[in-house]
Amino acid sequence: MSDRGRPARKFAGPVNWLRYLDETARRLDRAWSWLEPYGPFMLARYPHLRPQPLRNDRRGTDLCKSGEMTAQKLWGEWEAKIARHEDTAVCLQGLDSQQRKQLAALLIETLEAFEYRQQQGARSRLRRHLAGEAEPRTRMLDRKLEKARKAVQELEDYASDAGTGPSDQSCHAARQMLGRKYHLAARRALRELRVQTTPDEIEFCESQRNEYATPDHAEGFGMVQLYWFFRHECRLTGNESEVRVARLRNAFWTDHGVSDVKYRRTYQDAESIGCEAVHGAIHRWRR
Repeated sequence: MSDRGRPARKFAGPVNWLRYLDETARRLDRAWSWLEPYGPFMLARYPHLRPQPLRNDRRGTDLCKSGEMTAQKLWGEWEAKIARHEDTAVCLQGLDSQQRKQLAALLIETLEAFEYRQQQGARSRLRRHLAGEAEPRTRMLDRKLEKARKAVQELEDYASDAGTGPSDQSCHAARQMLGRKYHLAARRALRELRVQTTPDEIEFCESQRNEYATPDHAEGFGMVQLYWFFRHECRLTGNESEVRVARLRNAFWTDHGVSDVKYRRTYQDAESIGCEAVHGAIHRWRR
């Protein structure tokens, strides 16, 4: 069949992450605490998901109040950080109080994702080292262990006189008295040196090499989230949304190992304002 009879293929455009989230949030259950299962942004944007205590549950009421106070304080602190920073204060222009709170919560959530990624990366590196060194390291440890056992056994034999030396019973008794503490210490040491690594343990360590994949780049999705917040919620243009995302990224993400991105804050050489890195992330993301 020729291509003439086929309809032209339509390439899907960028997916509006926040619109999709708004549709999904309507069907979600209320959180059981301010810590899980939802993050700061979900609880800031969707009040119906915030936890509520059962009737006459005094302890639950206190926990909910405490959680909300902590969350409100944290949102306020990050809103203030955005406002104080010379490059990000502009990101709050035109936003009402609820939108400012949501932006602060979204930034907190993104930074938490970076911290989680760093933790996972450390665990992944640990498992790779564990897998790579399991067999040769264990082999060397076993050799050294056996050498240590022999040395301790010699100490125990010498401390107890081992039935050797002069036949004089009083001399033998004196040697045993002098060596009693060493004999007991050697016996304890020999018990502790009963260490054995089984083939199954080595095989398990080696299996950890690819057990946990390196986490995806959190910065890509983080830019998608911030972009659609400005574009969908705040009704800004796409170009202006890209610039605000770039400003926030450069100001707050670099402490978590994320590099700066270039952006155009003014009209330059026939190019409008915007950020190529953010633009690319938006067009690559698919839910």
